[in-house]
Amino acid sequence: ENASMNTCENARFTAKRVPLYHVYLITDNYHMARARRQFALNGVNSTPINAPLPVSLDWMEPAQNLSHSRRAVYEIAAYLRDILRPQLDCRLAEDVSIQQLLTPRGNAVKTFD
Repeated sequence: ENASMNTCENARFTAKRVPLYHVYLITDNYHMARARRQFALNGVNSTPINAPLPVSLDWMEPAQNLSHSRRAVYEIAAYLRDILRPQLDCRLAEDVSIQQLLTPRGNAVKTFD
């Protein structure tokens, strides 16, 4: 879908766009638990497929250690936030039309080098 601005909206709008009961969820290992929870809350079961971060995991390299540590801490905090105080900026599925979900965002395509 083309309208989401965060994980919560991505799960809601994907469930609205296509009547799915199961998806293969591809994201990094740190984000997986939170993403799977959001999809489950919207009635979509998921099979996790880990997509590695572009920075390899080498705890002997300080810069790589910092990158992975920062990602892990962020996702733990976001997961707890989602449980204790859900996002206020997560639009409801009714707030977005099917036409909006089907309209491409132009040439905006995520790529990773």
